[in-house]
Amino acid sequence: EPAKKDDSAAATKSATGPVAQVNGVAIPRDAFNQQLERTRARFKRAGREISPSLETRLKENLIRKLVDDELIQQKAKTEKIVVPPEALDSKLKEHKERFGTDKAFQAFLERTNQSEADVTKDLSRNLLRDALFSKLMEGGEPTDVDAKEYYEKNREKYKQKEQVKASHILLKVAKQAPNQEKKKKQALAKKLAKKAKKKNADFAAMAREHSEGPTK
Repeated sequence: EPAKKDDSAAATKSATGPVAQVNGVAIPRDAFNQQLERTRARFKRAGREISPSLETRLKENLIRKLVDDELIQQKAKTEKIVVPPEALDSKLKEHKERFGTDKAFQAFLERTNQSEADVTKDLSRNLLRDALFSKLMEGGEPTDVDAKEYYEKNREKYKQKEQVKASHILLKVAKQAPNQEKKKKQALAKKLAKKAKKKNADFAAMAREHSEGPTK
C-alpha cells in the first residue's frame, strides 16, 4: 500500500501528527482539519446534524481524497506535468465569472469558510489531475484484442451467480375490506395472470395500467 492512515476517529480528532503517509510524504493534519471544518460548515448551513457514524465516514472519505490528491501530484511530477500559470489564471477567472460579481464571489468564500487561495489550490489540483489523465490516456481507447486479453487474465472478476428477474403487478386490498371486494381483486389478479402468460403479452404495459404499487 502506498498510503498508511490512522483509522481511529478519536485519533483524527485529538492527535497532532500527519493523517497519512503516501510513499514517504506526510499529509499534514492541518490540511485534513481544514477540509473537515468546511464539510461541517456545509452540513450546518443545510441544517443537518452529523451523527458520530456519519462523521467517521466523512473523515475516512476526506483522508482518502487527500491521499488520492497526493498520489496524483506524485505521478504528475514523475510524468513531468505542470500547470501553466496562465491556465490557472484563466480557470480562476472563469470560476469567478460564474458568480456574476466579485461581491457574490466574496460572499461565497465567506459562506464556505474559504479564501481565494484555497479555491486556487483546488482549481490547480483539478487542472493537474485532468492533464495527468489526458497524458496517461494518450494511447487511445483499448482495442478488442486488449479487452479480450484483459478478460482472459481476469476471468474471476466476471463470474456471476445465477440470477432471477422478477416482475409483479400489485393489487391492494385492505384487511378490513368486505369479502366481496377481496373476491373482486382476486378475480382480477387471476385474469391478469392468465393474460400475462399469453404469447406476446406486454407485461410492462399491463403493470402500468393495473398495478397499484410504486414500481408500476
